[in-house]
Amino acid sequence: MESNRKLCLKQQTELRRVLTDGENHEEAFVIFFNQHAMLHSALVVQAESGETPAWSFEDEILKDMTEEKMRLIPRSREHSIAWCIWHAARIEDVAMNILIAGEPQILEDDDWLKRLAITVRHTGNAMDKAEVAELSDEIDIEALRAYRVGVGRHTREIVRELGPEALK
Repeated sequence: MESNRKLCLKQQTELRRVLTDGENHEEAFVIFFNQHAMLHSALVVQAESGETPAWSFEDEILKDMTEEKMRLIPRSREHSIAWCIWHAARIEDVAMNILIAGEPQILEDDDWLKRLAITVRHTGNAMDKAEVAELSDEIDIEALRAYRVGVGRHTREIVRELGPEALK
């Protein structure tokens, strides 16, 4: 995992350089899609190409993890893994759909709140410990993973439609 983490950090540095340079948009898109694939479940990319990416942080972290462990908030921490996945998916959903594409969030489609078994629509930035614990206990883990995959797939669609001017 350490070598993959270093590769991801190296790619992030390279993406910043390419975006700052502003001349090689195709390279920026390639780096973005590689990084995005590493941070999401392999299911996000499998839907596009039918191929399995070489490695995924999400899959590595969650392999063999029980729902109980995903819901657990360690004593020295403020969030569960389930909450972190939900929060990351919510931030990506809001940023890509509302801020970049100017369209409704994925959360608003396909009855996601009901499927997730929660009522929280916001991103959770201001949640207190009790609210984090409640969301962690109640959220449907299978639906959460599916929601994150849906968000990831839609992000890739949005980015494919962006022109070079959008990267500026």
